[in-house]
Amino acid sequence: MKGIYKRPNSQFYQIRYRGLDGRIIRESTGTTKLREAQTLLHKRKAQIDAGKQPEVKKISNYSFKQLADKYSQWMQGRHRSADSKKYRIRELVSIFGGLKLREMNLFVFYDHYCPVKIAHFAMTLPVCYATVQA
Repeated sequence: MKGIYKRPNSQFYQIRYRGLDGRIIRESTGTTKLREAQTLLHKRKAQIDAGKQPEVKKISNYSFKQLADKYSQWMQGRHRSADSKKYRIRELVSIFGGLKLREMNLFVFYDHYCPVKIAHFAMTLPVCYATVQA
């Protein structure tokens, strides 16, 4: 059926439909049964036809520091290496703390981490900004 599919490596069906503003909305049905996925898709389309935007669960856009704090709390008492991990986490928070996780990618990592790594640890520059001269 159009609008229902499975992602690779996922057991759950996904649905896809247009919202009131014309944008494509994709969401997981949370079910492995095709009938239930069809029912949810019909329900969402009926809400759109009635002029109501369906309520879709949004994932919070945490900053690196917020997630690091949550992880540190969760890790306490679960890992024997919690103290050494706290040291590493603190170092990463000093570099990436204010960044939102959705803004992070490989280029952001190299822009923030490579210069700091050189300045603080007197290490050679990794491949990030290396050039080849003939």
